[in-house]
Amino acid sequence: MKTLLLAVTGMSPQVITETLWAIHHEQGAWPAEIQLITTSEGGKRAIDGLLAQGHLQRLCDEIDRPLPLFDASRIHVVTGAEDLPVDDARSRADHEALADFIMSKVAELANDEKLQIHASLAGGRKTMTYYFGYAMSLFGRDQDCLSHVLISEGYENLQDFYYPSATQPPVTSRDGRTLETSAAEVVLADIPFVRLSDSLSPDMRDLARSISFRQLVILLNMAAHPNQIRVELNVGEQALAVFKQGKTEALAHIKLASKPTFALMWVLIEAHMEGDHSLERRRLDSQGNEVPDRSMALMLLEKLFPLCGQTIPPNCVQLEALLKALSDYAELNDANFMRTLETLSGGVTSNWLTPQISNIRKALRNALPDPLATLLSPTLMTITAEGQLEEASKKDQNPSYRFRLNADQFVIKNT
Repeated sequence: MKTLLLAVTGMSPQVITETLWAIHHEQGAWPAEIQLITTSEGGKRAIDGLLAQGHLQRLCDEIDRPLPLFDASRIHVVTGAEDLPVDDARSRADHEALADFIMSKVAELANDEKLQIHASLAGGRKTMTYYFGYAMSLFGRDQDCLSHVLISEGYENLQDFYYPSATQPPVTSRDGRTLETSAAEVVLADIPFVRLSDSLSPDMRDLARSISFRQLVILLNMAAHPNQIRVELNVGEQALAVFKQGKTEALAHIKLASKPTFALMWVLIEAHMEGDHSLERRRLDSQGNEVPDRSMALMLLEKLFPLCGQTIPPNCVQLEALLKALSDYAELNDANFMRTLETLSGGVTSNWLTPQISNIRKALRNALPDPLATLLSPTLMTITAEGQLEEASKKDQNPSYRFRLNADQFVIKNT
């Protein structure tokens, strides 16, 4: 497995050689490549100190290690609010851009299962290291590690000190002392971190490259505060939008591409908003045999008309009449949809309903962190003696599909 040393740096590119020296002496995995996330000025200093002055090559020669791949193309300069390279992250807008850039880059690299990331927090501004560490918590895998280097007193942030060299001349400390470079102590400190990557699906990892760091953190935190969530079902877009209460900008859009799947979500949300507890996974007769649910099939067909750009014909209220009217459309436009209509002709059964519920849950998991996706997924629930909804257990009779959120947290937008 290839090891990548990934670091955030500021005005001190020395943290790279210090980290490499410590990795060598503590017998860690030697990186085959180095990549930096930095500002435009930090990038210039890295090129000058590590490449032009030759400190990286000199270190590798002195400790007899192969030179990791490193050049200007592996220096990622953060772009600011106006999509221009950041000289020095001092404004609020630049720090927002810095957070987004770091998150996106870490998410991209962590998608490579053949890559081990050694993330160094030794350089950069405090906020850079915070965002970097948090991004590693979000996307870091079991094979990845996080570290810092500890430098003995007097040697920190000295422009001429790159590593404890036996061949380089002495350096001058900030208080004017002459210090032998070989006398410095550099210790690699392993930093344990909480790995949250299992709560993010592959699609969610991809989404992290296009949404902001702030948006992702809000989504991750929302599951802990369900009363702050508002869900809008947009019929025209055939999608769900997730908002924070009181905000007008959606934090996530979940597209349900299948018309029958979206129609089911529409029916379930509408029933939940109306307090309708009749949408069961399966209906059984007195002998325990499943009875197709014609009323649910009727609800679905009524929703499918506008999704297909059709209008329900006048006085067309029976299941058979609705099926005939939609079949004329489906026969010309969508063979898969035609098969759905044939399935619904006898009423909804668990054989059709269960896979559709799975499709909804999968779409939510692909677009949202797992805890939030679970919170927004339809689930089987029962009504307690006090009239409250609670999740059904295996012993509960005839549970119905409802939602964990309150009915007033849903909105249906028909235009």
